[in-house]
Amino acid sequence: MGRISAVGYLIALTASVLAGCAESDTAQPVSERSGVAEVRQPRTVSRAPEPDGPPACGDLGVPADSPDCRLRSRDPVGLAFTVRRTTVDGRTDATIEVAGPDGAATQTLAERDIRHPSDPSLRDIDGDGREELIVPLHLTTPNTRYAVYHASGAATELRRAGELTGVAIDTTADGYVASTARDAQLSWSVGFWRFADDVLTPLVTARVRLDTDGTRVTDSTCTVVDEGGLSDTELPSLVEARERFCTEPVVLRILRG
Repeated sequence: MGRISAVGYLIALTASVLAGCAESDTAQPVSERSGVAEVRQPRTVSRAPEPDGPPACGDLGVPADSPDCRLRSRDPVGLAFTVRRTTVDGRTDATIEVAGPDGAATQTLAERDIRHPSDPSLRDIDGDGREELIVPLHLTTPNTRYAVYHASGAATELRRAGELTGVAIDTTADGYVASTARDAQLSWSVGFWRFADDVLTPLVTARVRLDTDGTRVTDSTCTVVDEGGLSDTELPSLVEARERFCTEPVVLRILRG
């Protein structure tokens, strides 16, 4: 699918989720307001020269009729990704060819019926030193649904770990993945996840409600719901979970309006 220049706002919104550069000692947010902490990587292995081909994904200077792009991970494994998109009868499908640092093909990924104008991106969203492949799938107002591909250790093949929906994806200091979704004008849900056997597994959700007098936030509440993973947090009850997760920086940003 060609890039759609008329949806600059949508691209900027997703770019705020998938990119960032500022360091943080407590969390690694991927959001417009806070940026994302760079993960310090060890020296990488030798890699094959960059081949001629599609432009880098996310390059806004590329003509809108260029549907293909490429990515190179900055982690120690150094995988390369070539994204190719086709649109038939208004339906866009994408294939993503994955190659190792030597240029040899390792696998081909596919996503169907994509309804989002932005390119895939790479980001280490759990702080383990390996970058996840994040593919925007569907845009609603204001949330975006993403497919997340994950690999552990030195693996060269990625697994489709699941999907996240929201306006921002953050990394907590403890390595949890936090997805912030706007439910209504004054209510938000922040889901906390972890990777278990390369699968995104939900832990708990912090639900935030803001009260206003029409001009400013006058009060706020935060509750925590067990999504089946409370025991994995090693917290004995939802009371302790509320004390813990309602004070995460990603939640406090909402509570402070």
